[in-house]
Amino acid sequence: MSYRELKSYQQATIIYDLTVEFCEIFVDQARKFHKTDTTYKSDKSYGSDRSDTSDMSYKDNTSDATHKTYPSYKIKSRMSDQMVQAARSGKQNIVEGTAVSKTWPQTEVKLLGVARGSFEELLHDYEDFLRQRDLKQWGKDDPRALEIRNLHRSNKSDKSYATYSSDGSYKTDMSNKTDGSYSSYSTYLSDPERAANCLITLINQTNFLIDQQIAAVKYQHEEKGITFESREQKLRRLLREKQNRESAEDGLVAEYLAKNKNEKN
Repeated sequence: MSYRELKSYQQATIIYDLTVEFCEIFVDQARKFHKTDTTYKSDKSYGSDRSDTSDMSYKDNTSDATHKTYPSYKIKSRMSDQMVQAARSGKQNIVEGTAVSKTWPQTEVKLLGVARGSFEELLHDYEDFLRQRDLKQWGKDDPRALEIRNLHRSNKSDKSYATYSSDGSYKTDMSNKTDGSYSSYSTYLSDPERAANCLITLINQTNFLIDQQIAAVKYQHEEKGITFESREQKLRRLLREKQNRESAEDGLVAEYLAKNKNEKN
C-alpha cells in the first residue's frame, strides 16, 4: 500500500497544512519593517574657506538623497517554527517509514514511533496555547469535539489535499485547497480557541491511527518471523526466561522433597 492511501498520512498532511496557517494567523507577530537605504550623491560640504574655523556653515544636500525601500518581512516566532517543524516531522516520518517497510521493517516501526512523538509534542504546544491565553480546551465528549471527529469519519476520500500534475506526480498544492475535508476544517481557523481545539482533536485521532498502524506492522512482521528486538534486548529476554525456568524447577524440586518427607513421617 502506498503511503498516500494511508489515513494516518492524509490526516498528518491536514495537520501540517493547518498548523502552518494557524501559526501565521495566531502565533506569529505580524511585525513588518522596511529597510531604507539612503545614499547621498554628494558629500557634506562646509564653507569655501576650510582654514576659517569660525565659519563652519554646514550644507546638507538632502535634495540629492535617493531612498531605496526593500520588501517587508514578517518575523516568525520560535514557537511558530517549532510547531511547524513538529507537524512536518510527523508527516515526513510516516512517509519515510512506509518507504522502508519492505527492506528495513524494524526501521519502519522506529520512524512511525518518531512520527507519534512529534505529534505528541505538537499536541502539547496547542494545549499550552490555550492555557496561556485563558482559552478553554474542549473535552473529548464535548459536542464541538464530536463534530470534528465526525468530519474524519465522514471523509471517505483517499485524496485529501491531493492534486496531481500533468505528468501524474503527486504534490500538495497550498493554493488550491478544494478538497471537501480541508474546507470543513479550515472554517475553524476563524477563531483561536476553535482552531486550537480542532487541531488537538485531529492530532489525537492521528495518534490513534499511528498506534494502530504500528501494532499492525509488528503483527505482520512477527507472522513472518521478523523480530524487532535488538541484540541486547534479546539477550535480556533469554536470561529472564532462563531464570524463570530455573525458579520453576527449584519450586518443583522443593515440592517433591517436601512430599517425600511427609510420606516418611
